Amino acid sequence: MTEYRLMGWADALAAHRADWLALGIEGRLNPTLLPDWTQVIVETLADPATVRVLVGTRGPTLTGLIPFRIRPSRLRGFPVRILEPISSILAYHAEFACREDPAGLLGALIRSRTEIPWEFVRLAGILSESETARTIHAVAAATGCGLVHWAGESSPYVPVGTSGENLLNARNKRDRYQIRRHAKDFEATDGSECRWYADGADIPELLQAMLHVEAGSWKQKAGVAISTRPMETRYYERLMPWLASTGQLLANVLWIHGEPVAYCLCNTWQHRYGCMKGTYREEFARLAVGHHAQDQLILRAADAGAVEFDFLGDADPYKLSWSPTTRRHDDFFLYAPSGRGRWLGLAQRLHERLRR
Repeated sequence: MTEYRLMGWADALAAHRADWLALGIEGRLNPTLLPDWTQVIVETLADPATVRVLVGTRGPTLTGLIPFRIRPSRLRGFPVRILEPISSILAYHAEFACREDPAGLLGALIRSRTEIPWEFVRLAGILSESETARTIHAVAAATGCGLVHWAGESSPYVPVGTSGENLLNARNKRDRYQIRRHAKDFEATDGSECRWYADGADIPELLQAMLHVEAGSWKQKAGVAISTRPMETRYYERLMPWLASTGQLLANVLWIHGEPVAYCLCNTWQHRYGCMKGTYREEFARLAVGHHAQDQLILRAADAGAVEFDFLGDADPYKLSWSPTTRRHDDFFLYAPSGRGRWLGLAQRLHERLRR
């Protein structure tokens, strides 16, 4: 029989790190859901003192866990307490880290409100066709929790399993011409250079280049540049050395006369490459440096033995030109079946009906 208990973040990590990693590898989870990456997220984007972990064990075997926090907020003017798994702060292709009985794990999370009050659970970025998504629907029906879900991102990915040259030759004539023209135009530019980054010693230069590029990109005006968000800067300062130390880092920066003009940052895990960040300085848009940096990274990953290149973000046209294949995601909101949670859930479902 599986036993569930709540633990503090530090205690849970110390007791279950190795088993958590083994469980994640066994389940082929995205690396953002594994213990070391989760630790970076907790310690840079959250407050570790507020993070708890629901742990399921059967004898000495770890069957599943959900690290989470309770976040105060307001919904339609009412103060609410949101239970938010750490994967809802940042994760790619979120699923439950669970070896068996995901319904039991989620059910135990819902029962946690007797110890830690909350009005609703926010589960963001869940893979639409996953066992986790099916479990959320089933548990909501079984427990009487109000359920609202929204369509999230459709994230393109490229099945690879071949060399960069073969991958390029598989593109249509127009795309091949564009990719080769971008490379030719950049290489013909005086003072141009493409630098590659994988080692920890290169991280300070890589990070400063990223910040410089972001500060001159469209992201700066939109308020989403790393350079304007100190918490996100700290996240990458902490994450990239760890990626490098574990062989998971691959990035490139395009330079012109010693100035970084575009970059693409990627992680690699089990021969799957994920494009986490990338952009270009707007004054160099005419050279298509953003496209060139990303194209070169894809081709380099293919030559390194990639089985997949994952764009991770939403389905922009330039990504779909590489592959129409996508992974769909949903955001789920589970409202407590009694008290304020019940009424908030009813109001939210009514609002959704009217909005449609």
